[in-house]
Amino acid sequence: MLPDVTVLTPQQVHAEQQAWAHTGNTLDFPVPVTCRAEERQQRLVLGLANALWALQQPRTFRLYASVQPGQDLRALLAAHPDGIALGGLAPYSQDRSFLHHEIQRVRDALPPHLPLHVYGPGHPLSVQTAFAAGATSVDSSSPQRTAVAGHAWDGTHWPSPSAAERFSLAQRNLDQLLPPRPARGPNQLLTWPTGTGKTWTARQRARAVLTQGLKVLLLVPTRALASEVAQTWAAALPEACVQAYTRDIAQPAHYRRSDVLILTTERLFLLLRQWERHHAWMAQVGLLIIDEFRLIADASRGATLDATSTLWCVLFPTVPLLAPTATCGNPDVIARWLAAEHDPGCPRIVLLT
Repeated sequence: MLPDVTVLTPQQVHAEQQAWAHTGNTLDFPVPVTCRAEERQQRLVLGLANALWALQQPRTFRLYASVQPGQDLRALLAAHPDGIALGGLAPYSQDRSFLHHEIQRVRDALPPHLPLHVYGPGHPLSVQTAFAAGATSVDSSSPQRTAVAGHAWDGTHWPSPSAAERFSLAQRNLDQLLPPRPARGPNQLLTWPTGTGKTWTARQRARAVLTQGLKVLLLVPTRALASEVAQTWAAALPEACVQAYTRDIAQPAHYRRSDVLILTTERLFLLLRQWERHHAWMAQVGLLIIDEFRLIADASRGATLDATSTLWCVLFPTVPLLAPTATCGNPDVIARWLAAEHDPGCPRIVLLT
């Protein structure tokens, strides 16, 4: 036994998990590429047994079931895990076509609400491939391991780096995993009279965002209006997938598959309360449009709009917000609260005959 090493019993590990863990993964048995078919099957059976046992244990944290490429998920899904963790992809880090195919295969087999974590995709392009294929989260030691060797993915190389230099290189690598998003316009409050082009302007902003490969969120006051707005926006933007999400619509497309998502304020508020489950597609939103922002003063619904817009700005502070409304009693105060530019528009000239 080595000195100064503390050995933890399984009971102590379990106690630490109960006290501190937020999310955990079941123990898997990696399947090397060189495995014979018989050994591969044995490893998959052991991993499945581990997962089924762990999912039956009492816990206070979320537990993801670990799986390997090509593994059948039906038995695991029947045990109701809190998520799926896909491993065994490190040997295929450079084969991004395989990465995308396997991650998408698993994603398509999961219920829409179930998170999908991917172990160790490594290179920034592989991480982007994982998210594009439907991963909710990823982890990798590649940024640190590459830095220890004195390299950064941006081409920087420092021979025999010091501890501080390794930290700097690792930070550069992490920055590569989270590339800067396209520049966007500021928040705007449009208080234009009816019939002066608020909807047209919103669609133009949306079209610009869609061309960058990002999504648009459009909040409407009522469920009935959501379906109507979806039809008009779909006609105006035929190149985009426009989808309304209300309880009146049976089996809508999954959020991540839509380009323009039309929701009520209440629906978005519920999604934001579970933002960890929805972060993968929410992180792709490039514009939030809140129609009829004047309703923030409504006695029955204003508090929900206030809470929703505040929570969104806290979670996604870089996503611009567009708030068109025909009437607003104190636009300057609202604009300051939104950190937005106030555009009062031009007077609407009505000819008297």
